[in-house]
Amino acid sequence: MKKVIYRLFIALIILIIIVNILSIFNLSFFGYRTFRIGSGSMDPYLKVNDFILIKEKEEYKVDDVVTYINESGNYVTHRIIGIYSEDNEVVTKGDANNIEDTPITMHDIVGKVVFRIRGLGFVMYLFSNPISWVLLFIIGLGITMIIPDKKEEEIEEVKEEPKEEVKKEIKKAKRGRPKKNK
Repeated sequence: MKKVIYRLFIALIILIIIVNILSIFNLSFFGYRTFRIGSGSMDPYLKVNDFILIKEKEEYKVDDVVTYINESGNYVTHRIIGIYSEDNEVVTKGDANNIEDTPITMHDIVGKVVFRIRGLGFVMYLFSNPISWVLLFIIGLGITMIIPDKKEEEIEEVKEEPKEEVKKEIKKAKRGRPKKNK
């Protein structure tokens, strides 16, 4: 049991490391990228600290939620509300915003949101800090130390069982032995 929990813990740490590396260095993995939602502009569809997975697509359409690079070089995740093919312009707007964004081109779009997990972005943000890694390691070590190892319990039982059996055999042997004459 302890080994299974330990292996799951290690697998979770590796997964968190991979996702953080992909996110921090903005790397694409088979056309997928990960992001953390940092504002409430897409509320209620996307909330602050949601984890999103985006996929590069050949084409995008109205009502797709996409992540793009704005004129300041920042990543923005908003919904497409208009596409003007003659100018190659795409107009986006956050669901919670009153005004539309500055028009972008299709080349500015990084990908379409294909998956989201509420609140997981907070975990990504939390573990982007080295101090959090140390805390995670200490917590994991503590958990593996607290959970009893089944083999140790079985060993203790085995150690106790022969003692009782040996005592019984000694008693039987003493009863069946002839008495010495003095």
